[in-house]
Amino acid sequence: MQPIAHQLDLNTLRRQNSRPRQPWLKPKTGSGVGAIIETSFAQLLLMVLLLQLFSGCVSLAYFEGDYHGKVIDAETLQPIQSAVVLGVWSKMYGTAGGPVYDYYDARETMTDRNGEFTIKGMGPRTMTHLQKMKIIIFKAGYEDFVRSDWEEVKSDEQTLWEGEKAIIPLKKLQEGQSRRRFIPYIGDDVPMNKQKLFREEVNKQIHGSN
Repeated sequence: MQPIAHQLDLNTLRRQNSRPRQPWLKPKTGSGVGAIIETSFAQLLLMVLLLQLFSGCVSLAYFEGDYHGKVIDAETLQPIQSAVVLGVWSKMYGTAGGPVYDYYDARETMTDRNGEFTIKGMGPRTMTHLQKMKIIIFKAGYEDFVRSDWEEVKSDEQTLWEGEKAIIPLKKLQEGQSRRRFIPYIGDDVPMNKQKLFREEVNKQIHGSN
């Protein structure tokens, strides 16, 4: 007959093994200081990821399709040809001092004879810091149109819609209005080769030609 103490140990071991193992609990690999460091590092990564998600700095998944619009004269409602449409993307990172934005990419185009334009979106994105496109519309002789993203365009009271196409009116500059006042700021980090059309239109505005 086995000693009572040994029987108790066996019974305890059987009860522990009979408990259902939770699928997310896995045996630790290694032991001692190494195991503690490994566990702490994994927990730190998880905390950083959760912080980024809750702060809005990381999007789990979304699809950014193409942007379609039409630019018209706010008074005559006629299409405005050759207006510059510039889309700028940034990445946002959370820091102890608040969000930090870094330039990612920019795409520009001009409206056609019907005042219409399309800017290609970034497509599918997963676990990304990339923010939605900032849009700048600029035409010499008109007030500028700047919105931080397409959602802001949708909420704009002056913007009309034809399906998924935004109809965006621009107001003509009045006599005596400062032309330099209506030159939008697009950021210092957009490369010059990504804003050629925009710079050309700015020069027209500065020198009074449209």
